[in-house]
Amino acid sequence: AGEDCSYDDSNQKLLEELEGVPEEKRTAKLRTVVAISSPEGEISLLDGKIFGIIKNHKAGNNGFGYDSLFYIPEYRKTLAELSFEEKNSISHRARALQKVKELIKELLNLIGK
Repeated sequence: AGEDCSYDDSNQKLLEELEGVPEEKRTAKLRTVVAISSPEGEISLLDGKIFGIIKNHKAGNNGFGYDSLFYIPEYRKTLAELSFEEKNSISHRARALQKVKELIKELLNLIGK
């Protein structure tokens, strides 16, 4: 929505941009990418994704950003309607960090051998 805008401003702009677009075409994906570099300069990119639909109205009070518009069909709720624990267990950030955790365990096992 522009520099110095609020989350509400961004949400309102998104809703305006999608006005008249049917729900089946309002699919969305949130993605986090984490980069890890070894001392030798080898870089690993690990990502986490969550898929959903941008609703035509806000729902829920938890979270921030687009959470109140980002609907997760499997849960029948927006991210903002999920509990903090539910959201953090399925979020794109959690999924990316789980991959980071697995990579670090792998690397520690290699060092230990």
